[in-house]
Amino acid sequence: MAMTVMNNYPGNWQGVIPEEIKTVSGGKGDLTVNLSVCLPYMEHLTCPVFKPLENLQVLDPACGTGEVLLLMALKYPQTSFTACDISPEALAQAQRYVNELELNNIQFIDSLPEAGEYDFIMPTRPLQQIEDPSGFLARLHKNLREQGALRIQIEAGNQTGDRLCLQEKVEAMKAGQLSYEEAMDLVSALLAQPLKDHIDGLRECNQTLQEAGFKFWSGLHPRSYEPGRYLQTMNDTYFNGLQAIDKAYLAEQFCGQMQMYSLLYTHRAYDPLMPSFYDSQSSKYIPHLSPYVGASKQEDRFTIGLKHQHLLLEAGIEFEDLNIPEELFGILLAIDGKINCEQIHRRFLPMPWTRFWALIQACWEEEIIFLHRPGTV
Repeated sequence: MAMTVMNNYPGNWQGVIPEEIKTVSGGKGDLTVNLSVCLPYMEHLTCPVFKPLENLQVLDPACGTGEVLLLMALKYPQTSFTACDISPEALAQAQRYVNELELNNIQFIDSLPEAGEYDFIMPTRPLQQIEDPSGFLARLHKNLREQGALRIQIEAGNQTGDRLCLQEKVEAMKAGQLSYEEAMDLVSALLAQPLKDHIDGLRECNQTLQEAGFKFWSGLHPRSYEPGRYLQTMNDTYFNGLQAIDKAYLAEQFCGQMQMYSLLYTHRAYDPLMPSFYDSQSSKYIPHLSPYVGASKQEDRFTIGLKHQHLLLEAGIEFEDLNIPEELFGILLAIDGKINCEQIHRRFLPMPWTRFWALIQACWEEEIIFLHRPGTV
């Protein structure tokens, strides 16, 4: 499977493993990873139930010299990783890294398998850097298990001006200066913009993915691809009935600064329905992740530290503090333990269930926590 060779791998390694990574591999520290390679978060978005990390099979079919792959392998030592690349030199460098870090959960192979059963496929290279994207994606489709997920990166486009349309009206809509009818006409006009005759931005890459049998499921971080977040005033009907990929395209037009998408795709026939707060089983949902990192107590209240942007955990991360009552602090602690909502509630009686569930819903809507279906594998 041919790919375009480009020197775009993480530049901070340069053949030498950073000292902080060696500290982690030596068992003397923890490693935080970017949202785009956070396996539990991708599992939350796509899997119907939890699958233990030790059972996950992950494929990187374009690993390059392996820096991104190695960060995942260090963070998730129970997970099995398989990787390949067209460059023997890149694979040799990746193998040297693995040997130095004494990792035993990565297997390198010479070429992309004809077929397989991988839970996550996560090429390091963006799709535009693949020489034969259609053939590449067709092979990935055969390697992804029925309920698996493809994490693909897509460059937004070569030049900002090439991918942005009708920006004078867009700026007026963002400022709330258009009437409802004018705003709806603009949304229609943006979606009617013609596709380019070559893979460039989001819509062209999405079309290629669709032709290979995939469908768009979610973006990492999902709220980035909601167009309403970029408007000063929001009418709920602006984007009613639109497909998720259309919303992501509109978000690009309204944001104007997107450089790279990190998106999740599934098999076309797979429908991983996510929890709703309005069905009869809502109280059974598991709060899967929270951004809690630490706290200090002041009388009956806690000031807790939250990860900035929740799961975007790179070096130099900033934290924000939230001052909350002790009972709510306990709930966030319980959520980090992935405990059923009803079990959490029983720990905090006599808080009324309606008040507790309103809190859980508000945290979910603000993406302070993420929910997952209950169940066992």
